[in-house]
Order: sequence, then C-alpha cells, then structure tokens
Amino acid sequence: MRILLLVVTLVLSVATQAQTRIITDLQGRPVAVNTPVKRLFLADARDILAVDIAAGKNHLSSLSGWSDTLAHYAPDLEAAYLDVMPELARLPVLPKSKDGTFVVENLLALSPDAVLMHKSSYGLMKSSNLLPQLEAAGIPVIFIDFRSDMTENTPKSIQILGELFDTQDRADAFTEYYQLKLAALRKRLPEQAVSVLIESNAGLFGNECCKLYGRTGFGELAVLAGGNNLVSESIPANGAESNTENILHLNPQFYVLTGADWKQYNRRSEAVSLGYGVQPEPAREEMNALMNRQGLASLDAVKSHRVMAIYHNFYNSPLNIFAAEALATFFHPQAFSDMNPQAEIISFHQRFTAISGAGTFWVTAQ
Repeated sequence: MRILLLVVTLVLSVATQAQTRIITDLQGRPVAVNTPVKRLFLADARDILAVDIAAGKNHLSSLSGWSDTLAHYAPDLEAAYLDVMPELARLPVLPKSKDGTFVVENLLALSPDAVLMHKSSYGLMKSSNLLPQLEAAGIPVIFIDFRSDMTENTPKSIQILGELFDTQDRADAFTEYYQLKLAALRKRLPEQAVSVLIESNAGLFGNECCKLYGRTGFGELAVLAGGNNLVSESIPANGAESNTENILHLNPQFYVLTGADWKQYNRRSEAVSLGYGVQPEPAREEMNALMNRQGLASLDAVKSHRVMAIYHNFYNSPLNIFAAEALATFFHPQAFSDMNPQAEIISFHQRFTAISGAGTFWVTAQ
C-alpha cells in the first residue's frame, strides 16, 4: 500500500511539474506559469482581442477580470464582444488608480492565476511596488507589447498568449498570416517615401492642436507603409505636443489623424469616432471639422485631399498590420491599387475572432 501511495504521489508530482511552463515575456523576464491559465486578469481590457485571436472564444469567459480601459477607450470593441458574449458583462471591472496602477488588494481579491500587462507599463508597475507585491503573492505577471517594434513584438506577443492557454496552433496560424501580409507589403513598397505627419488623439480634448507621433505607434506604422514621418528624429519616440505654426512650416504631403469614440472618457471630445459598428459619413464629417482647426485648412495635404483619419486603437493591437495596409494604399494608391484592407479585416475576424469586423476603421478626405 505504501509503495502504491508513493507511486501515485510521484505521478501527481510529475503531472504538476508538466503543467508548469517557463515563459519569457517581452520584458525579457522568465516567468513560471501553470498552463493553461484559467483566471487571467487583463490590465488593459482591450487585450481581449489578442486573447481571442490567440486562444479562442471559449477562453474569454474564464477571465478573472479586466481593467476599465475597454469602456473608456474602446467602447465600440466592448459593444462588439458583449453582442456575441453577453456574459462578459459580469466580469469584474477593476478601475485603475490615479497613478495608473491598481490597488493590489483589489486585484488579489479576484484570484487571478496570472496577470497580463503591457511592456510600456513595466517601469510604473515596478516603481509603484505593484509588480513586486504580485510576485510575492505568487501571481505571475507577463508583459506583452504591440506598441513598439510592432512587426517583431506582435507575433511574439500572440505566441506568448498561445503558450499561456496551450493554444499554440492558433498562435502559429496568426503568426504565419501576419508574416505573409508583412512580407507582401514590404515587397511592393515604392522606393520613394512620402512626407507625413500623424496627429495622435485628434480632438480628444476639443479643438486643441496637436500631439504628433514620434517613432513608435503610428509613427512606426507610417514608415512601414512607405511614409517619411517628418518629426521622427526631432521629438521623443512616444510623441510630443506641437503647434499649428510648426505643422504649417513642415507642410507634409499627407496628414493622418487618429480617432475613436472617446465621449465616455471625455465629454468634450470632438474626435473622429472610428471603430466597430461605425458608419463612414459621420466619421468623415468629424474629420473635416478637425481639419478646420487653427489654420490647418491651409496645409497642402488638406487642399489636395490627402487627409486620413484612422482608428486610434490600432496602435496597440495585433491588428496593426491592417493599419499599415490602409496607410500604404493611401500613400501609394498605384502600387497598392488591388489591395483591400477593409475586406481583409472582415475575413480576418471571421477566421480568428468571435466578433464581426464590420465598421469604419479609416476615412479619407473627398
């Protein structure tokens, strides 16, 4: 009997060890995680889309909770998921503290078996002591990234999620899809880049002007699409405030502004309400109104109808490749005349997600 108990104990011990996986996150940290995770907490609720892509619909309802970022910054995405999975409305929502972190006791009360965070928040989470407290409580924290070095970090992030949920086949399928589209885009880019400025969060705080992207986010996407971001070397990588005089002086060939439905976040928002379930004409009217701010209408880009408003949440999403395609068709219409990113978004959602890809994710001046 003793021998039998010893054998059972040994088998159970081996089984337990087999469930533990060492995952190297995008902060370069080796993290021990019991997989598949069953109660993942999303520090950025917009990552539900990435989890859906990497793991599938069945894993979404087992999340332990999420932050309030979905309701604040992407209510269109929230509505799209609640439409197909109403049960997600019962997920606990943990608001961020004023410093951008979470109250550790409230997070631990959700009993997560892992926490998913963005690489850009690593410094804050460490300095605020949230990361050490979670680690001391035995909660693995995994950092992913769609915002910087996008073409490298997007597939890596989806692969990490595939490891977390033991759904490597789905992660591999996305990675292959993404890399094929990326190769096709790069192969067809003309040698001559066009000059461009990209305004971030246009209209979020009313008719103020203007915060410009640097090298990351849409600054990186513009270069990938065959654009020359005129301020990429003169402002911080994450962007900086500019003024109308500087923009008029730079006078780019193309002007891009990012937008989303931010009215729940700020009632003063005059942003272009792009996203899931949105119709194009109201969005185009909002874009035209923003381009009449403080003399921007005198830009050559405005006069020649080379203005695009594009969905802001692409900057931090595995869908960034579609933003690059949309920009490429805008910058270089002849080279990409047969490319239809909108149709590709629809088919992508049908293949990889639980939600529909119907909506308006960019509009151009007419």
